[in-house]
Amino acid sequence: MGRDRDMKHETMTLPLGKDAGFGVSIDMMRAKLLDLGIAVEERAWLHPVDGAWSVNLRLSDCPNLYTNGKGSSEGAALASAYGELFERLSTGYLLSDLYLPEPPANGGFFHGPGEVWLSADMESLKQDALSPALWDFYDPEEELGVRHFMDFNTGGAQGVCCLPFEKEGGAPVLFPVAVLENLYVSNGMSAGNTLLEAKVQALSEVVERYVKGRIIAEGIALPDIPREVLSRYPVVQAALAELEARGLVIYARDASLGGRWPVICIAAVNPEDGGVFAAFGAHPLFGVALERTFTEMLQGRSEIKGFPAPSFDSELVASPTNIEEHFVDSAGVLHWDFFKQTPDFSFVPWGLEEGTDGGRGREYDLLVSRIHDEGFQIYSWVTTHLGMPCCRMVVPGMSEIYPVEDLLWENRSRQAEVRHGLIRLQALEPGEAERLADLLEEGGWGPEALVCELVGVEVTPGYAWADARVAEMSALCSLRAGDREGAARWSAMASQMEIPSGRRLFFRCLEARLEAAIRETDLPELGRIFGSEADRLTALACDGTAPFPFFDEPLDSFLGKGPHGHITRCVRALRQSVSHS
Repeated sequence: MGRDRDMKHETMTLPLGKDAGFGVSIDMMRAKLLDLGIAVEERAWLHPVDGAWSVNLRLSDCPNLYTNGKGSSEGAALASAYGELFERLSTGYLLSDLYLPEPPANGGFFHGPGEVWLSADMESLKQDALSPALWDFYDPEEELGVRHFMDFNTGGAQGVCCLPFEKEGGAPVLFPVAVLENLYVSNGMSAGNTLLEAKVQALSEVVERYVKGRIIAEGIALPDIPREVLSRYPVVQAALAELEARGLVIYARDASLGGRWPVICIAAVNPEDGGVFAAFGAHPLFGVALERTFTEMLQGRSEIKGFPAPSFDSELVASPTNIEEHFVDSAGVLHWDFFKQTPDFSFVPWGLEEGTDGGRGREYDLLVSRIHDEGFQIYSWVTTHLGMPCCRMVVPGMSEIYPVEDLLWENRSRQAEVRHGLIRLQALEPGEAERLADLLEEGGWGPEALVCELVGVEVTPGYAWADARVAEMSALCSLRAGDREGAARWSAMASQMEIPSGRRLFFRCLEARLEAAIRETDLPELGRIFGSEADRLTALACDGTAPFPFFDEPLDSFLGKGPHGHITRCVRALRQSVSHS
């Protein structure tokens, strides 16, 4: 499972903010993965400065499925990566972009233990899922339909899948999986040595991203962390000094907004390109928040360069797209106001005292009280089916990564509908092909987007499906629907792409054949120009004899073989693990 690293020194003392030593946690998680038959590779280690380590952990049979870990030591980074892997396996998030229609056997589950499938009609959905207040929040204009609540993994195989959440201090609430995957993605997920540890981490992440979004969108200038405070954490202080010695300009700042939120920001400027990068971290213990911020800044990178320069364009900086960029990879733009010499808040000492009575419970209570005081409600889903406590925390109005409007306008149900059409590709009637062409054009994914990535099917390299583009599918579907102008337009785009030469020649030939027919012009000898095979295939496609050349292999045939077959076998083990926990 990776290099044999001696973790004995990692367990000598209990890590700050953790309820078990790193070595103990790693050994437990490795053993559970072995029991599940899931092999992983520990790779891409980085150690740019003392006090900062990061590692990539990927599934051996499915290299596109991976997690990352960070920490102040090798053990801390590895425990972080394994913890993220368990968090995302337990919640299903690691597999959320994949088509997984196979029904679980013997009382298993699709998305998680305790899931509830509701009938696919809005009347029963509004009665049984969410709450009146939550319906007002997610669907204020009552524009959503059942299709907007279909989960991506199955496309609504058995109706609308919901998970049972508990409202903090209140009653149980069923949350549709589609709401979680469209709006919250991984925000508020965590696995821990104990449930309270996981919940503290999950809410810390929610708070971190909420405060980060506010600071960036509003261009808030933050106060520096006083030197006497920073000096209490010599490892981080020395590492920041080393980065400055390498030429970076470092700002270690208090992002608590006047002591209200347990958040820290470290920003780095590279004078070589003027780019700025800002990392944020949160935890009720100041030292943990500082360490998380610092290690987040260097996770997966040995240098800080290539980031955008600040901007005075307030509208650009506050745009949802820019905020999303900051959440995805911190590559968004910061406002120049962030660097004002006079901060908008004064530094206020904050953070619970380390090692005091109450421990994790006090940390959790502090986060809950801050969130409730702000007027938000907390909902949590908990599972231990992989042998490690895991939770998913949702705070409506606070923890969304994507705007609520995306449930209507950018819903992943579109991709599931496209998938349904592609699976039946060879059997599509003209009207069905027209519908699929419309879906591909309305989706806004771009002509070069890989269709199998959109629909969640991993295809063995060498098959046309593996690198098929939206432009190709749009051209063929338009042709099948009788839309020669549309087919010619999409063929022109496809013919300019980096696709195998046989397909590229086909689309160039098809464009010529269609344009000649539209213009009622005599055709040249296309076989002499594009080759006899392209000439033959375009003729068969145009007369409807073989409307979808190159894609004879049914798309769903890949679900049980190649890389997707490995994933399917992994999912079987995960869906049944509840019976062994």
